Amino acid sequence: MLTFDSHFVADSDSRCIIWADESVFGRVQFSIGSLILVDTLHGENPVASDRNRVLCEQKRSLIEAACKRAFKERPTEFVELQTRDFQ
Repeated sequence: MLTFDSHFVADSDSRCIIWADESVFGRVQFSIGSLILVDTLHGENPVASDRNRVLCEQKRSLIEAACKRAFKERPTEFVELQTRDFQ
């Protein structure tokens, strides 16, 4: 079971990151890349880190569901979200 952190982190590579605790893997990092931010979550500018972080907070339930699907399919300590994880 994944227990997500309460906040998203925007990094310098135009991504948002959310961490979760998991019983076997420990800390798992989920990365939301610029293509997902723009094409899937309908963000305006992948370089606008503060706006992307706010966008991710607004879309938290959708992102957490995608993270769970992605982790079930690709269980590792680092998961890059893909478009198919949101379907």
